Amino acid sequence: MWNNTVTLSGNLTKDIDVEKTADDVSMTSFIIAVNRKKKDEADFFFCTAFRREAEYLGSYGKKGSRVTLQGHLNTYTVTKDDQNLTMVKVIAESVHVDRISTE
Repeated sequence: MWNNTVTLSGNLTKDIDVEKTADDVSMTSFIIAVNRKKKDEADFFFCTAFRREAEYLGSYGKKGSRVTLQGHLNTYTVTKDDQNLTMVKVIAESVHVDRISTE
């Protein structure tokens, strides 16, 4: 049996903005930067969280905050300049924000 699971740990690229869907479900879309082994290099991942995880991120997720998430990958197609592009997004099922202050 195959398992579509991903765990990422990185930093939020902007403050979290929580919205409501038409069905009144909390959701947020965000990007995390995950450092590579080489200094000054990072990969950026598009992520979405719903319900409790979205509300949690809205309360504690600020630009630069360290987050660890577990979820699954979701592929979708968008059309740009008459070409179909396949995109990958992480759907966060569990999120933790490191709230340790460095001040």
